[in-house]
Amino acid sequence: GAMPVREVNRALGLSLPTDGPKTLNGLIVEHLQEIPEADVAIKIGNVPMEIVHAQGRTIKTVRIFRPLADVESTETSVA
Repeated sequence: GAMPVREVNRALGLSLPTDGPKTLNGLIVEHLQEIPEADVAIKIGNVPMEIVHAQGRTIKTVRIFRPLADVESTETSVA
């Protein structure tokens, strides 16, 4: 949760937004507009996540899944 969004992006090859909150915890709380309980599944952009452990006002552990394929980029056109 306290890991900077830029580090998450670098480590996992993601493109989570970096123009708002600086930490993954902040990004998730801003997205949900509340502090989530554990076992909550969310999606930010095309990146699915699961809140594994939250304590007090802090998200402690998040499971991040591979980004979902973008529908437009997976379509092929026949000319």
